Amino acid sequence: MSRNSLVSVLIPAYNAEAFIDQTLDALLAQIYPHFEAIVVDDGSTDRTIEIVNQYIQQDSRIRLIQRNPQVLLPREI
Repeated sequence: MSRNSLVSVLIPAYNAEAFIDQTLDALLAQIYPHFEAIVVDDGSTDRTIEIVNQYIQQDSRIRLIQRNPQVLLPREI
């Protein structure tokens, strides 16, 4: 892997408001800067999406995919 290779980190989330901030903070604290974090929300009913959106505003490497739990994931990506 070269020094500038992009690493994609997939973070599945469902009602993860209690720990999604810790997860993203740990990822952002890593030394290697060339990554994208893709949070895949599986229909959360808590504040998970709101929290992830706050991180998205602060760091362009974070993305959110809001999944419809009634549809299989490969069709949405």
